[in-house]
Amino acid sequence: MWKFQVIWSGCSVVAICLTKAVLIIHAHQQAGRLHGWAKWVHGLKREPF
Repeated sequence: MWKFQVIWSGCSVVAICLTKAVLIIHAHQQAGRLHGWAKWVHGLKREPF
C-alpha cells in the first residue's frame, strides 16, 4: 500500500512541476505578444497620419 502512495505522491509532484512550466511558458508568450502590440501602438502614435 505504501508503494502506491509513494508513486502517487511522485506523480503529483511531477504533474505540479509540469503545470507550472506550462503556465510560465504561456505567460512569457503572452507577455511577448503584449509587448509587440504595445510597440505597434506606440509606433502608430509616433507617426503623423
